[in-house]
Amino acid sequence: LSNAILKVIKAISSKTPNEILECIKLTAKGDYLTLLATDTEIAIEKTIRAEILEEGELCVNGKMFADFVGKISSFEVVIASDDNGIAIRYADSESFMQVLSSSDFPRLGDRSIEGKNYFETKESDLKGLIAKTVFCCASDDSRPILKGCLLEAKDGKLYATALDGFRMATCECERVGGVDMKIVCPARTLTEISRMLDGDNTLKIYASKNLLSVELQNTVITSRLYAGEFVRK
Repeated sequence: LSNAILKVIKAISSKTPNEILECIKLTAKGDYLTLLATDTEIAIEKTIRAEILEEGELCVNGKMFADFVGKISSFEVVIASDDNGIAIRYADSESFMQVLSSSDFPRLGDRSIEGKNYFETKESDLKGLIAKTVFCCASDDSRPILKGCLLEAKDGKLYATALDGFRMATCECERVGGVDMKIVCPARTLTEISRMLDGDNTLKIYASKNLLSVELQNTVITSRLYAGEFVRK
C-alpha cells in the first residue's frame, strides 16, 4: 500500500484551491484496491491486490495518507469507512481520517483510447530517448508547448525533439510496431514514464487527439497532450 501511494502521489496538485485535487481516490472492488491521483493534466493509477470485504470508493488527503501509511508500512493494515471518515487499524492501534466523496473526483479521459492509435518500442530504448532529450524542455509558461517533447513515430523509428529557445536535443530509437503519429507530450509525463521503465520488454503507448496512456507494472499513466504546432527545427 505504501509503495502504491508513493507512485500515485506524484500526480497530486501541490497548489490548488480545490481540495479534491489533493486527494487520492481509493476504489475497492473484487480482489483489488485501486489508487488514483490527478491534477487534471496527468493521472497516475495503481492497482494492488487486497482482501475486499465490502466494495466502495472514497477520497482521502494524499499527503496525510502517504505520511501516515509510510510510518506503519511494516504492519498489515485494515481500512474501514463510515459516514465520518475512515478508520485505519494496524497491530493493536487505530487512527481516523476524514474523507471526501468520490463523486467529485475528476477523471482524466478514459481507457477507451486503448485499441486505437499506438506505437511500440523497447522499454530500454524509450528510457534512453527520454533521458537524452527531456532536459531540454522549457520550464516556464511563456510558451507552454515548449514544456513538452515532440514525439514522431515514422519510418520504423521513434524520433524525439525538445527545445527551450536556447538549446535543442534530438534523439531517435527503433520503433517495434504501431502506426505513424506525431504528438507533443509534457516533459513531466515522460519523466514519470521513464521512472517505471527498468526492463527490455516491448511497451505500447496509446494516443488519441489530446490524450496519452501507458500501462506498466499494474500502473497506468494518463496525460493530456499539448495542442498546436511544435516549433520547426
